[in-house]
Amino acid sequence: MMNKLISALLPKDNSTFISSYMSNIEKLEFGQIDAMLDLGGTDTKTFLLIILQNLTGKTKFDENIKCLLTNMNLALCSEVNEELYLEVMSKISELPDISVTDLKYVNRLMVDTIKMVTYNRERKRERTTELYNGTEFQNLLGICKTMTDVVKAVTEGFLKSMFAVIDLLLNIFHEETPNTDEIKLFIAAVDGLCSDGKLQKVSLNYVNLVIAMLKCSNQKQSEQLITLLNDLKNNAKLCTSNEYITIKQDRIITQGSFRYAFAFGHPLSGTCTRSNSHCGFLLEFRPPSILEMCTRPEDYHNSGVHLHDEISAYDMFWYGTFTGTFKGTQVSALGRDTWRKKWLSHITDWTTTGFFVEYNVADYRVAKRK
Repeated sequence: MMNKLISALLPKDNSTFISSYMSNIEKLEFGQIDAMLDLGGTDTKTFLLIILQNLTGKTKFDENIKCLLTNMNLALCSEVNEELYLEVMSKISELPDISVTDLKYVNRLMVDTIKMVTYNRERKRERTTELYNGTEFQNLLGICKTMTDVVKAVTEGFLKSMFAVIDLLLNIFHEETPNTDEIKLFIAAVDGLCSDGKLQKVSLNYVNLVIAMLKCSNQKQSEQLITLLNDLKNNAKLCTSNEYITIKQDRIITQGSFRYAFAFGHPLSGTCTRSNSHCGFLLEFRPPSILEMCTRPEDYHNSGVHLHDEISAYDMFWYGTFTGTFKGTQVSALGRDTWRKKWLSHITDWTTTGFFVEYNVADYRVAKRK
């Protein structure tokens, strides 16, 4: 229930409520602090100010402030609000009665933060602009005939997200339904791979869309796949309701090359002063079937959006949505492949309703990734 409430409140500005709720942090339990961090989304400033407020007049390092710092994404705080972050750490270090143990702990937090900031910047330089390669995906469809094949593809580095895993499951279950033992082994395997950081989680929104599509299918194996997907979405290691932002395509640009425009303000971009266009990005299909994020300045001329360096294709998953009718009722489907034609073959009047990007903001949330 709490997770559903937090998911509903995340899109809103909760800073006033959070500041009031945490005005006296000493009275809160650790679980309440964690809930506020989840509710905080990408808002680092509010929590740094809360710490400063709660340090006023104090002489010792409070355990609840320590809990808050331990569970905060301090690397993000340092990058987005460096001066405020350093002020917090300085105030704590200067507490008159801080213990040697606590002082060492604060110093260790700062060292770990510097390491994480450096790691994030190096990883950003290595990231690709490519979102989707149709040829590679078709090859994976040919290779991954079983759930064991999918796990092997992940361990060998061919698959990096649960989104792609679900796409492959749609193909596997359509051809031949795995047995119960295979499904249990598969869930245990991908659970471990996500925990080890070899797989990105899938968004709850995407899983729900796939389930909704399968509920309209007239194929009997859809029920087994729905059961599996429900198991996946109830596993916090595999599925998340608050680590992705769903961005709908703003418009399609047909002048010159065919490009999809998305408006999106990245958490690390801060306050943008440009008024002649929106923060965002452009996606473009290039031969033979590669979807890439446009990075050249000329690509954005007269596009209505401008690109910030922080935006990365590595954090994106792209898909389209479609509608058709069956016995007078509108049916929705999605996918990057022809899943609607396989699972909903009784519907033929499909029309495209939009294109979306699920953007992974787990590294840009104030709550530390768990």
